[in-house]
Amino acid sequence: MPQEVGGLLKVFGGSRRLLVVIHDNPDPDAIASACALQRLAEEKAGIHSRICCEPIAGRAENRAMIRELRLNLLPVSRVNWANGR
Repeated sequence: MPQEVGGLLKVFGGSRRLLVVIHDNPDPDAIASACALQRLAEEKAGIHSRICCEPIAGRAENRAMIRELRLNLLPVSRVNWANGR
C-alpha cells in the first residue's frame, strides 16, 4: 500500500463513519474525488461513509454524471450535525 494511503487511513483513526462534504454545485472532479475517498474508506478501513453537498448539482452534465453513476448524494440540509448523522 502506498505510504500516502497508509497515512490517510491513520487519519480515520478507528472511526466507524465518515461524512465526505464537497463544495456547493460540485464539478465532476469534486464528485470523483469524493467517490474515491468514500471507496477507500469503505474498502480499506471498513468505514461506512456518505457524500454530501448543497445544492446537489446545478449543471446538466453534473446531474447526468450523478444519475448515470447512480450516486446517492446526501443534501447538506439533511445532515444532523448534532449527532453526526
